[in-house]
Amino acid sequence: MSDFSCYITIINNTAETLTTTGYGNSWGYWKSTPPSSIAPLTQTGQFQLSDSSGPSGSTGWVNVAAAPGVLFSMNFNDPWSGSNSCGISMSGPAQSLFSVSYAAKTGSGSWQQNSCPSGGHPLYVNFSISKTLPRSPTATEVAALKGLFPSLNTGAVLVCGEASTVYNCIAWSLGISYTWINPPSPLSVFQTLYNTAADSVHGGGSGLSWRANSDWSTLPAQSSSASIDGWGLSITNMTHGSRLLQSADFRSAVWTSKLGQYLLITHNRTGLSGTNYGSILTSFAQVRPLPAALVADLERRHEELMSPEVFTEAEHDTLEELVAEVPDSKKAQFAALYAKWLQAIDERIPFSSDTRDGARLPEFAELVALGREILPLVVDRLCNHPQTDFRLVVLYDALQRETADRVQYDPADPHQFEGEPARAVRSAKLWLGTLLAR
Repeated sequence: MSDFSCYITIINNTAETLTTTGYGNSWGYWKSTPPSSIAPLTQTGQFQLSDSSGPSGSTGWVNVAAAPGVLFSMNFNDPWSGSNSCGISMSGPAQSLFSVSYAAKTGSGSWQQNSCPSGGHPLYVNFSISKTLPRSPTATEVAALKGLFPSLNTGAVLVCGEASTVYNCIAWSLGISYTWINPPSPLSVFQTLYNTAADSVHGGGSGLSWRANSDWSTLPAQSSSASIDGWGLSITNMTHGSRLLQSADFRSAVWTSKLGQYLLITHNRTGLSGTNYGSILTSFAQVRPLPAALVADLERRHEELMSPEVFTEAEHDTLEELVAEVPDSKKAQFAALYAKWLQAIDERIPFSSDTRDGARLPEFAELVALGREILPLVVDRLCNHPQTDFRLVVLYDALQRETADRVQYDPADPHQFEGEPARAVRSAKLWLGTLLAR
């Protein structure tokens, strides 16, 4: 009789202890269970999800976590009928520091890297978790950082995350790595963002209710007990958030910052002072730690909001008709000027963590000059690609004459923790909903 079991090994190639946060199965039973923890630079003994008697097979999952707030989710499936499957994914605020892979085989077959044999039994999977960062900055990166931040001790800088538009400094400081949150102003509103984070419970686009994060208490600027610093050019122009990171990669906690769409780096605490971010105007202490499982759940729900399925069939049809009415010449102009604007952001303000800074560039004025005729083109991108085209929500705001058709948040509104990609989705839905209601 065939063995439809899953034999699993987890290999920890990091300097951190991995902790099992949960495991389960929908088919089969655990003949041996995953360990509660996996020591640094070791691997688990093989554990087994065995198939039950009869035509059942085995299907299961294991989650392990690493500080600070990274969850690794592994799944494996050797069904009695159908194809085998397995995989590993990451979520959490520091996932950019890690890499994951797996090797799988069935029976006496050959190991396949990052591929699961569709047939054969039993299923063997070795999951590997490694650290790709931090790394030293390149000479080009050092030169760029010196130009941006004259007070930065570049000799002590390490890169903890590569350039990315997915998240920015405010999100990073809050423990979020899947969205972009503009720094609110003035100082009092900036402080409210952190003070009320734990109270951010609201209904999402699909009726979801969720907690945005843990919360922080306000401290005097540069307090020795702080875990977050808030930066600004003035109390009416807040610009940046930096975060004290505790990691097994460092002997002691280090200050870190995501530099807009540029790198995530370590830095001396006041090293970013200057004309770009200003100076530290406030600091915060975390009230309670943020569970890795919570971050993973928030990211999952964020992905649901980013799905095209958030929009109704009627909304999609209406938008398609409006886009078709825009002349091809105007579509070409919009595409060219949009690319020109993004290039200007990349070249002149890559460190900015506020999408509204892009609206101050002359290339943005060229886009606005195209007029409201391009509004369907803007909404089309917000609807279908909010995670990559969310910057266009500032263009939507500039073109939208009706204040009621703009999505803006009050200081304590929990929706602000969803970030600009979600505001882009909500803006598109608001406009389409208004059109359908006429």
